[in-house]
Amino acid sequence: MSNPPQMSPKDQAVFAATRTRTEPYTLSLDSMPYDNVPQGQVTK
Repeated sequence: MSNPPQMSPKDQAVFAATRTRTEPYTLSLDSMPYDNVPQGQVTK
């Protein structure tokens, strides 16, 4: 994995730490639809 050269060493470390997670991200139960809970709608 290469990082853009304009990133500071501190930012490179943070970036690398976020990339250690396995992908794809799976939704947790909090993200699932529930009965009697209104759902929003993306319009744009």
